[in-house]
Amino acid sequence: MIATGGAGRADERPRGGSMRSKKSFKQMSPAGRIWASLTIAVSVVLVIAAQRDIGRRTVAELTGSKPMWRLLCLNALGALSYFRWGRRH
Repeated sequence: MIATGGAGRADERPRGGSMRSKKSFKQMSPAGRIWASLTIAVSVVLVIAAQRDIGRRTVAELTGSKPMWRLLCLNALGALSYFRWGRRH
């Protein structure tokens, strides 16, 4: 038997508004599904565009090494930072 320290069941979540319950995609509202789908699509497009741009540029046109930017651009935040600070104009 697992001791819970008098706080109730061991698998019980803390009460209060600090923790959100995670919903599966099927449990989301239609607006939530659209928002999540658009966010994922935009993220994927940003990553692909950044990776293609890195591949087409020479090292002299970048403000760092290609491997560094390729690694950083594996997510949308890295891709946005590449488009802002990674290219020389």
